[in-house]
Amino acid sequence: MTARPVTPLLTWFLIAVAITPFLFSSLLATMGVGVSQSTALIWLTTWSAIVLSFTGGARWGLEVASRGNVFLMLTGLAPAILAWAALNLPLQYQGGKVPLAIMAAAFVASGLWDLLSPTTPRWYKPMAVVITLAALLGLAVAFWRVDQLGL
Repeated sequence: MTARPVTPLLTWFLIAVAITPFLFSSLLATMGVGVSQSTALIWLTTWSAIVLSFTGGARWGLEVASRGNVFLMLTGLAPAILAWAALNLPLQYQGGKVPLAIMAAAFVASGLWDLLSPTTPRWYKPMAVVITLAALLGLAVAFWRVDQLGL
């Protein structure tokens, strides 16, 4: 199998589509236009959970395809488990800073793993960086807004 030197244009388009909900939800959370700010935060945390599950699944798939290291396959489950935990916090924490912080920490860990792991293909790393940075930007904006609202 030949390593691809660059990520195809269609893939970059799909990444742009995938990061749009991060930015859109965080902007809605700050402006409160059209939907309540708590609804926008729910959208943001839900989309974060979906994308974290996807990134973990991608890592799992890459490992299965290459060597099948059981430990590394299990680490592919970590983003989904963290996201699930953040979505299922007790009610007093939902819609506040705690789920946003958990999601952000999971994105940092997942992004660093993708960037630094020798098993991550070179062509995949730029995609992981863009997705991670967009997610962190959206989560940081929402965290700032939640802090302003005192939630």
